[in-house]
Formats: sequence, C-alpha cells, structure tokens
Amino acid sequence: MAFFGRKSPFEALVSPGVMLACKYNQFRQRRREAQSKKVTERELTALHHKIDSRVLSCTFISVEISFNATLAQNQSY
Repeated sequence: MAFFGRKSPFEALVSPGVMLACKYNQFRQRRREAQSKKVTERELTALHHKIDSRVLSCTFISVEISFNATLAQNQSY
C-alpha cells in the first residue's frame, strides 16, 4: 500500500518481478498469435489453390462441352 507516493518495502521488492512476469506473458502471447497466424495463412493458401483448381477444372469441362456441342452441330449438317 502506497502512502503519499512511497512504496512499502514489500512492494519495492515485488514490483520488478511482477513487471517481468507481465512482459514474459506478453512475449508468450505474441508468439502464440504469430504461430496461429502462420497456420491460418497456410490454410488460406491451401484453400485458395483448391478453389483455383476446381474453377479451372469446371472451366475446362464447360469449354469441352461447348466444343463437343459445336462439333455435333457441324457434323449434323
């Protein structure tokens, strides 16, 4: 308990350790967030590639269907 800006001897001894513990917890939290961000980025990249490949395959199929339909029309003449 501080009276008029003075700390008790116990507070003077404990405050550096408390500050160090807070800084260490902040450091650990930032590391956890960085790891989580890396995992999220990897998952997003994988999902992006998966979507691209599906869109390309759908586009290829629709082009192939259109081409086959055009061939069928040309052969019927």
